[in-house]
Amino acid sequence: MLSVKHRGEFLLITAAMGFALGGVAAKILREADMDAFRLTQIRSTAAAVILLTIALINGKRQLYARRDEIKDLILFGIIGVSAVTSFTFLQLNTYMFQWL
Repeated sequence: MLSVKHRGEFLLITAAMGFALGGVAAKILREADMDAFRLTQIRSTAAAVILLTIALINGKRQLYARRDEIKDLILFGIIGVSAVTSFTFLQLNTYMFQWL
């Protein structure tokens, strides 16, 4: 187990590597003529599966929400996820036309 002292560095490096690998994979798939909408679906689904797996491994208790938090979680889920997905789709479409 990582010490508390080095946990932040580990998470930072892991996030940077994941971001870089995701970008490389997206570029390869876009060059293979994958539709931007489909690529956005794959990236969002993969992120959800990875986060849910980590949450289930760490314990189901952290997935529970109090009644007063449910409205905020739904609002954040709808606005946050749709905004990220929309901007990812927009970025992938812009990237494609930029290199034509």
